[in-house]
Amino acid sequence: MKFSSILSLLSLTVLSVHATDAEPEQKEQQQQKPIISKQKFTPTDEKPYNFRITYKIDSHPEPITGTSLKVHNSEIVKVHYNFTNFETEEVSIVGVGGQMWDPVSGEVKANVTATNIGPLSVGSEISVDFIQQVGIDLEPDVDYLFVPAIYIIFNEKLLVLGSTNTLVHVSDVEVSAFDPKIFD
Repeated sequence: MKFSSILSLLSLTVLSVHATDAEPEQKEQQQQKPIISKQKFTPTDEKPYNFRITYKIDSHPEPITGTSLKVHNSEIVKVHYNFTNFETEEVSIVGVGGQMWDPVSGEVKANVTATNIGPLSVGSEISVDFIQQVGIDLEPDVDYLFVPAIYIIFNEKLLVLGSTNTLVHVSDVEVSAFDPKIFD
């Protein structure tokens, strides 16, 4: 992917899904933890760098295999990332974003706006946690594949890294006729 393409990805604005910068109290939650690694890594074309990226979606149980994560429109979903650097050189995390895909066709249905993180320096054998907030505003009663993207600077190059994808089912919030909010 050309550098200009990556820069254009960083400048995407989105109407249907957006992420917000980490709040000051959330920035305090960004933690670095030393890691003791005993794994042997062999670079491949598919995985040329030795990084591990995991995430958990706050307030939602892990979906059982074969099911999807249930979210509602107008919900702000907090995605808690853990990034571990097993390379010998330091890396800087500069942003986080992603896309929502149609799980059958692979068509991009919405972009998750790129959000600045840091830059957050991560030394060798160090693990760091950070949070992304994603506002949900998508077509209801549809499944999407959440495809995260983490933007880093490594060896003076801007790279876009991925993690595992999560199947997400979006629905509208059920409203009771007795809910006073419907009269606002």
